[in-house]
Amino acid sequence: MDQLGDGTLRSKTTLGALAALFVIGSTAPAHAYLDPGTASILIQGAIGTVAAGLVLIRVYWYRLKDMFGSKSETASSGAAAMSDEGRDAGSKSDS
Repeated sequence: MDQLGDGTLRSKTTLGALAALFVIGSTAPAHAYLDPGTASILIQGAIGTVAAGLVLIRVYWYRLKDMFGSKSETASSGAAAMSDEGRDAGSKSDS
């Protein structure tokens, strides 16, 4: 029964490959005209993709920094920031 299943899968794969070769081989040239605006759209898309990637990195910068940085640095800097905030709050209440 295993051989029957493998043979069926093999024949489907062969049939799919032959169908793909037929479709690729039977296409006719399009003779399409690409005007200068097409290049402009492609460049605009590339610039937009880079800009979106940079914005994404900027939004998730601290998560990436925590993931690749050492944990002791972020913990100590967070504790220092908390003590500075507490010190600032105490000095404001003194005046």
